[in-house]
Amino acid sequence: ARKVHLEYTRKRQATHAPAPPPEPDSEETEEEYGCLERCMEGLTQDNRQLVLKYYQDERQMKIDHRRELAHQFGIGMNALRLRVFRIRAVLQKCVLECLQKGFPRNGSEDNAIA
Repeated sequence: ARKVHLEYTRKRQATHAPAPPPEPDSEETEEEYGCLERCMEGLTQDNRQLVLKYYQDERQMKIDHRRELAHQFGIGMNALRLRVFRIRAVLQKCVLECLQKGFPRNGSEDNAIA
């Protein structure tokens, strides 16, 4: 009976899929990407490369790639996750600060983050 119920709930969820989220405002997205790029430039070369490599690939390739990265650094998978988590936290804080100050649109560096 338990498996029948599980099958029923799975089928019901499949037919009642949630609506896709609304498209983000392109101007907002542009500001976010601009701030992210600026903050990425503020990272050390090693940290920037680590974050970029950590998030490349998908599914099994991603897992294998992360194992390879951990091996290259001579650390465990959990230590690698923690290192990337900390870098991501710094990036998130930087992006939020950048968005609050306002991303310069016309290439002016008046609002640049130090």
